[in-house]
Amino acid sequence: MHFLRRLSVLICLVLSYMVLVSGAGFAQGGGKSLQELRSQAEKIKFSETTEAEVISLMGQPAKTEEDIKTYGGGVLRERKILSYGPSDDIVIVIMKSDGKVYNVKYGGQP
Repeated sequence: MHFLRRLSVLICLVLSYMVLVSGAGFAQGGGKSLQELRSQAEKIKFSETTEAEVISLMGQPAKTEEDIKTYGGGVLRERKILSYGPSDDIVIVIMKSDGKVYNVKYGGQP
């Protein structure tokens, strides 16, 4: 009798965990598939599209990072990196100086 009770509690815990994990995957990118995200990313215009427009177009990113990178001539630039997809399949680089998209990379290499 105790075995069945423990087993049912364990099954409930496992099912709850699975619902939580799968829900997090759907929340990122507004529940869009990778193909839909890629299609939306292709609408982004470099030096024109803002971060707010990217989020409106693609949904919330799976991951957001900020860093500083050296560009030609040793110029340091602050940037924000928005990653979409389960393996950072689409990475959007936004320059913090103007808040606009600098680059969109496919494959997850910022």
